[in-house]
Order: sequence, then C-alpha cells, then structure tokens
Amino acid sequence: MKTSTKFVIAAVIAITLFTVASFIVLFVSGQNISDGLTVAYFSFWTAEIVALASIKNTKTRKRKKKEVTEDAGNDKDNN
Repeated sequence: MKTSTKFVIAAVIAITLFTVASFIVLFVSGQNISDGLTVAYFSFWTAEIVALASIKNTKTRKRKKKEVTEDAGNDKDNN
C-alpha cells in the first residue's frame, strides 16, 4: 500500500474520530466543542489532502509528459 493511500486512510479515520468525539461530548455534557477548533481541524485535514492530491497530479503529469516526449523521440528514430 502506498504512503499516500495510508495517509488518506489516516485522515479519514482522524476526521471520523473527531466527529464522533464531538457528538459524544455534546450528548454527555451538553457542551459544544468550539466552532473555531472544529473549523481549524477540518481546514487542516482539507489542506493536507489537497496538497497530497496536487503532488500526485504533478507527478502524473510529469510522467505522462516524459512518456510523450520519449514516444516522439522513438518515432523520429524509426523514420
């Protein structure tokens, strides 16, 4: 399993645990977790996942561009 896949799984688990913990705190004590904390927590994980996706997309684009360049070079050699 790739590191990026493990990270995404960890992020989903962390977000789920935070949400469950928020509901438990709400139902047990009747107090909400701070809105600022909730926004910051979800913003952090969103930024991390978007950064990971952009890294993966950049690598994929570079790989495809390299393959196209190599294919063009092979076509010239065959002529």
